[in-house]
Amino acid sequence: MPHRQVLAAVRAVDACLGYRADDVVLCRLPLSFDYGLYQALLCAQAGSTLVLVERSGDRALLSAIERHGVTIVPLVPSLAQMLTLLQRRLRRPTGVRLFTNTGARPGRAVMSELLELFPGAVFASMYGMTECQRISVLDPALYEAHPDSVGRPIPGDHVRVVGADGRALGPGEVGEIVVWGSTVMDGYWGILPEEQNRYVRRPDGSLELHTGDRGYLDAAGLLYFVGRDDDMIKRRGVRMGLTEIEDAAERIPGVTAAVALRPEHEDAALQLAVRTCHSPEEVRRRLARLLDRARLPDRIIPIPSVPLTANGKPDREAVRRLCAAAARDHDTTAPPAQTRTPHEPAAV
Repeated sequence: MPHRQVLAAVRAVDACLGYRADDVVLCRLPLSFDYGLYQALLCAQAGSTLVLVERSGDRALLSAIERHGVTIVPLVPSLAQMLTLLQRRLRRPTGVRLFTNTGARPGRAVMSELLELFPGAVFASMYGMTECQRISVLDPALYEAHPDSVGRPIPGDHVRVVGADGRALGPGEVGEIVVWGSTVMDGYWGILPEEQNRYVRRPDGSLELHTGDRGYLDAAGLLYFVGRDDDMIKRRGVRMGLTEIEDAAERIPGVTAAVALRPEHEDAALQLAVRTCHSPEEVRRRLARLLDRARLPDRIIPIPSVPLTANGKPDREAVRRLCAAAARDHDTTAPPAQTRTPHEPAAV
């Protein structure tokens, strides 16, 4: 990633977010993680103040926000959930004006409550990957009307969605997200260009990045992220993203986190781990209103917390181990409706 692309990304993201000299940015992300590093670069660009906090100080996050006068908070989903829980209990006055995201988008229900608990704050939903930092940013003014969108391409970048044959797809058609422009990196270190199958050389000589991510554009040019290629599965003849199932679960009030696990094969059980106050049967009943039969999980497994990677993303293998341990002790598969009695205890 040469300096020219780094600078292009900093300037493009800043053009969308508008960091100011009087902003104070709270950074709990590792500086070895790209969006953590970019907080330092964005602050240098705008003359903002950067406040670094460690994960070990999570219980004092609200105190740090209040004490330093924090105005911008970059989020991963786990941090959004944590701030929601802390602010719900403590109700501290803050001057936070902007939340952004990385790693994954916080659930709609969590984000809605977070904005309610931090009056005056707005949310800029973002989508990106290491190969070009950010790809798109949603104008916060559009979030209420388009909560599932990740916005329009950042200045200097262009996006199209293509099918398996490379044909550009029309509005609403789901395919692979492709990006080219001033922030796309030059390639992978130490790998020959012809072996870098994510990159295609365009007629003008620039590189086009085939992200491996699935999404679609609407008629207004807003981008919608459906799932990473690694998160796409085929079940009951339907191709779907695990994030679709997680997003639906996190819309249920009382579900603060959800992780859908990739089945071992197409006919294997689809498991959904949830952090919730509801019984598995209640979560499944509510999910049935939001998802079609193909996307409805076979097994709902409550977990006390979601294990995280060093970058604050859900550790799916650790979640899988938790689910396997729970399955050894309890049967969390919802029984058929016609065989269940009103007095049967809920699976846990």
